Amino acid sequence: SCGSEQSAQKTTMLVASISRIEMTPRQIWAATVEDFDQDGDDDVFIGGHGQRHKDRIFYYDGERYQQGSFAFPYSKDRHACAGADIDLDGDLDLYCSAGANRGRGKKSNLLFKAVGVDGEYEKVTAFHGAEDAYGRGRFVRFLSADEDEYPDLLVTVWGEREDENRNASMLYRNDMERFTAVKTALPEEGGGRCLATLPSSNWPKLDDIVVCKGKKGASYYQNEGNYRFREHPLPFQDSWWVAFETINRVSTTPLVAGIVLNGGGGSLVVYDPKSLVAGDAEAILSRPISTRADLRTTQCLAKAMAVADINEDGHPDIFITRVERSDRQQACEGDGDLLLLGPDYRQAQQVKSVASGRSAWVYAANDHLLRLSGGERWEGDVEVIRFVKTTVSTR
Repeated sequence: SCGSEQSAQKTTMLVASISRIEMTPRQIWAATVEDFDQDGDDDVFIGGHGQRHKDRIFYYDGERYQQGSFAFPYSKDRHACAGADIDLDGDLDLYCSAGANRGRGKKSNLLFKAVGVDGEYEKVTAFHGAEDAYGRGRFVRFLSADEDEYPDLLVTVWGEREDENRNASMLYRNDMERFTAVKTALPEEGGGRCLATLPSSNWPKLDDIVVCKGKKGASYYQNEGNYRFREHPLPFQDSWWVAFETINRVSTTPLVAGIVLNGGGGSLVVYDPKSLVAGDAEAILSRPISTRADLRTTQCLAKAMAVADINEDGHPDIFITRVERSDRQQACEGDGDLLLLGPDYRQAQQVKSVASGRSAWVYAANDHLLRLSGGERWEGDVEVIRFVKTTVSTR
């Protein structure tokens, strides 16, 4: 008895607490995390996909997300959105991409200008330059492509059109009054499945871009100024990439984290952009996405990831959502999602999958994560995942 007590050790564990944002049920494709009301807390715009529900911003009050009063106009086939102060008036504006009915129709990506009154927005109905009427729009990023103060815009596409109209990822220069398309070295469907932007390893005021290609392979595009981007192919050019995120570091450029499906349930790889630009494509970290107790690795595939310091130890951690290999519209059963703890990401903790549908995108916001469930077959949810440190005794 005495010996057992002496051998007892205390271990700190992270326990996931999962709740939902209260909202009208709808099909959800993606969400946008920004401090829309500029109060210091992240808010979230939740965009519907295929149903006639008007979308809203949900504002965080330090404890929960409250639905904003302004209803954005309905848009069929809405995909990703991004927020930025495009005219430097102090308010965050919103740009949203849309599909084109699988390449069978004409549409318009939408720009909403904040009017600065109680969270209201105006739809820009005049020509704004980035309508991209025929592109099957997917992901959106505002970035610094040149050295002026106005945020530029990257809009990616996915899937071929059924007609002969142009369908390509586009970079738009912000000319203050409208956007102007700029020719770049980006592949036509680059970034349609995964995309990240980060401060340039070459020019401090510019951003670099990392994208997965239309099918297999991925590349890092170094911004050389004047809208010139130099391509640096990543390894695994014969494999599918599904996600990219940046890992911020103190006083230096971020690292690039990616998920590649190169066998099993996928692998996490981390690169230093400076090494890629210097011609060294060797990853500084590469390991399979699994846990020792994870017996479903071969049945589950990684879907998306978010980076945040979950356990507050000063090292960014990585949360990964996963789906069934045999049916990617279904969640990986049971505790199917994973939290990988930094800095080496060897220690993994399984997290309960979404209650319905499948885990889709996941975002870091405030002191927690936002996880989306959704798909073409069901209405989606937005879950708030908080991790609480709990100390237990082990023998």
